[in-house]
Amino acid sequence: MSTPVITFRTTRSFANAFAALPLNIQKRTLEKLTLYENNPRHPSLRVKKIQSTGDIWEMSVTKSYYLREVEE
Repeated sequence: MSTPVITFRTTRSFANAFAALPLNIQKRTLEKLTLYENNPRHPSLRVKKIQSTGDIWEMSVTKSYYLREVEE
């Protein structure tokens, strides 16, 4: 059984929002994205589809920061 390849694409608004984050949260975000690439079901990520929003998903970065992105 092969592992699916995960590709990230970011939007300009994501890049702008990311740049505005504190440096420690930027670092943690990159760590979590790497974890997601290697193990998208890791429990610390708490990945879930947001109900009644179409294809918007969120993933935990810390207990106070979440990533939300529209899947295209």
